[in-house]
Amino acid sequence: DKTGILITNLGTPDAPDAKSLRKYLNQFLSDPRVIEIPKFLWQIILKGIILQIRPRKSAANYKKIWTDNGSPLLDISKKQIEGVKKVISLKYPNIEFALGMRYGNPSIESALKDLQNRQVRYIHHWALRWWSKQKTSKENVAPSSKNEDILEIKPLPINSSTSISPKNKHVVKSRASTFG
Repeated sequence: DKTGILITNLGTPDAPDAKSLRKYLNQFLSDPRVIEIPKFLWQIILKGIILQIRPRKSAANYKKIWTDNGSPLLDISKKQIEGVKKVISLKYPNIEFALGMRYGNPSIESALKDLQNRQVRYIHHWALRWWSKQKTSKENVAPSSKNEDILEIKPLPINSSTSISPKNKHVVKSRASTFG
């Protein structure tokens, strides 16, 4: 059975324009862990005020940092995956990798489908940033993986010599510290 590593990060809009920012901000700001006020009241504020004003302002700021490779967060995340892949592939050459964003694209669901299409049956979840590994990310991974072809999803082992993010120390060890 093949093993995969699902690497997650917080998220990013698809483009530095108002339409993409509206979609991203709606998803991000609708998470009850991001804004902890009653949902009914918050949705009125979000849809009636914030999503009418903020996307245009945010798009202007995103345009200032957007690169030829797109979103800086997505570009950096992909480069981090390539770095991790080079190190892990030396010892475990058959590991499959996928990137999923908690908010935006590529989504966690699409990353899991990608791993499933590559015949992965065991998945280790590794969050690149502290916030993306919080409960909201974990809850998003579990429902997206409800498929009989995927046998289990476990957190990826992190030890003191791993330095993707200093706040990753809370990731718990997976089965037997092996990838296969």
